[in-house]
Amino acid sequence: MGTLTMRLHPGSTNPENWRMKGRSRAYLAKGSISGSVSGYLCACMALIVLGVTSRSHIRSAYAVPEGRLQDFFLAGLESSFGLDDKGMAELLTTVRRFVRALRFRGKRDWLLQGAISRLSEGEVSLLCIGDNSFRYSEWKLAIGVEWRTDTTGTKPTALLVLDPTAPIGRMVAWNGRLELTGKPDSKYLYYTTWDGDIQTVTLKCVFALRKKKSWET
Repeated sequence: MGTLTMRLHPGSTNPENWRMKGRSRAYLAKGSISGSVSGYLCACMALIVLGVTSRSHIRSAYAVPEGRLQDFFLAGLESSFGLDDKGMAELLTTVRRFVRALRFRGKRDWLLQGAISRLSEGEVSLLCIGDNSFRYSEWKLAIGVEWRTDTTGTKPTALLVLDPTAPIGRMVAWNGRLELTGKPDSKYLYYTTWDGDIQTVTLKCVFALRKKKSWET
């Protein structure tokens, strides 16, 4: 059977607070910030996990955009019709003083490899996921990796994500899974929602984010 290990970004939960132990400290549900779409909410959650800002600051500053993240908040107000990968890249330029973003594009396995490697180095990844008909796409924030260890070794089996479209968020550490056990020759993956529903999806692009050091420009 093997052993499963979940490795989450340390900023995704708050172990010092016993009430929040094992729960997300960054989750923002769709509708919690009026008019916000999944891409902007995922970017907000990424900034919280990375320690750039706090959940309470995001919620209060959205109503009155000001301070060092003013450009980011104003860009969020303009993203109510959704974000593609170009729109996400433009949104992230507003926080380039604080966060370094690396975009991965290409085939499925290259995108997954990029997300897994960056998550293993303490970063987070914004995932643009579409359905198999290419009619829509949504963003999820990958905050960890599930690993399986058995007699053959250790390998990743799922990306653990925060999904702003799911009704369950702060009560759990993550609320969605992008399964990595799809067929090697297929462009499709399986996404498991908070309630166990399994969807066939494609991974369109990945943005890996890390907080800049104080000396970086």
